[in-house]
Amino acid sequence: MAGTEKVMIVRALEFIDAIGSNLAEVEKPLKAIREALEDGEALAYLGATDEDQELIELAHDLITNRLKRGLVTLGQVSKRNETLVKVREYIRNPVAWPGGYPVVLYMADGECLCSKCAKENYRLISQATRDNLRDGWQAAGTAIHWEGEPLVCAHCSTEIESAYGIPGDE
Repeated sequence: MAGTEKVMIVRALEFIDAIGSNLAEVEKPLKAIREALEDGEALAYLGATDEDQELIELAHDLITNRLKRGLVTLGQVSKRNETLVKVREYIRNPVAWPGGYPVVLYMADGECLCSKCAKENYRLISQATRDNLRDGWQAAGTAIHWEGEPLVCAHCSTEIESAYGIPGDE
């Protein structure tokens, strides 16, 4: 993706957030944001000019694509983005700091992945999480594996030890 295209997408997302912040609902409905993007009076109220037309069209396309994927609110988009941020953090550092406690990536189907497999399959994880695909690659989040039996990576069968082992074993 070219630098100019990235800048346009960031500006479009900022524009979407600006519309969302003007909605009264706590859960910002994507349909209401799309309607605002189609309403010249609402856009004028937000300070949009003719020079912003390309940006408005890009924001409209982004919202329409999210609606097609089954998303309903802006909060759902944010939650999925937060999950992907956690996945990237996990890939970079699979231990919590401070403390060095082992972190695990949980998938939507209840399985877990080691950081090596998460890194190798990040594109699949990212697409499944963004698009709400139930194909085994959708990430649910990360958590510290405090105690209990080692967890087994669903992809490579590597054991992920817990921070404090099995309760009662000493």
